Amino acid sequence: MRESTLRMTSVRDAEFHGVLSRKKMDHGRFEDPYKNKVTAWIKDHNFSVQPANGDVSAKQVFNLLHWRVEAPQDSKFSIIHTSGQAVKLRADTSDAAREWFNKLSAAQKRADKDDEAKRRRHFEQQMSPGSASRQSPGVNASQEQQQREMARQLQEQQQLKKQELLLQLERDERLKREKQEMEEARRRKEA
Repeated sequence: MRESTLRMTSVRDAEFHGVLSRKKMDHGRFEDPYKNKVTAWIKDHNFSVQPANGDVSAKQVFNLLHWRVEAPQDSKFSIIHTSGQAVKLRADTSDAAREWFNKLSAAQKRADKDDEAKRRRHFEQQMSPGSASRQSPGVNASQEQQQREMARQLQEQQQLKKQELLLQLERDERLKREKQEMEEARRRKEA
């Protein structure tokens, strides 16, 4: 009883939730790789999954600052860690997969935006005239160098995020073109 109560509390507070199938990486040759059903939800900057049977101990939380969602193909989509690790999921329909993709992408953008604002505030506090490091006349060169390094890293992160967004847009456009081409080829074949 307690496990299901915990599970429902987590899902009830979610921005978006549903049931997905998670790919089993060590499936047998004739086994359905997507037979594992999971309850999934998005809350704040996290995407959480746990077995649909309510096993709270197997719950996994993916921080969307470190995981990127890949555009769906049919009813399947993936989230990929910055290290390259992937979690493959399948929705019941391609529309549901697109909806999950859109919700996860929006949560990612919010997470990135919030993280960038947090870093900017921290940097501005460090650089403000009223900060302790600026008030003391003996601010050493290593502190100034650290502040310059933080500014450079912030700039690099912003560039990387822009590049990721451009790559995502290119992928989306390519998928859209391919889908249109397939649709046109199907229409020509039918005609």
